Amino acid sequence: VTRAALERQESRGAQFRADYPEKSADFGKVNIVVSKDPDGGMKITRVPVVPVSPELRTVIEEMK
Repeated sequence: VTRAALERQESRGAQFRADYPEKSADFGKVNIVVSKDPDGGMKITRVPVVPVSPELRTVIEEMK
């Protein structure tokens, strides 16, 4: 979790960084995934955020 937070160079939601106080449009489009390399190191991958389906968007809007 900490490695992913360090990779995300922005402030968003509950994650605030004094060194990156603003939101980044680029980081808003990806999830940071950290996995274990075969050699035991950390592999960082940026995975595109899946768009919310129209049905789910409707439910979310109704709950506001």
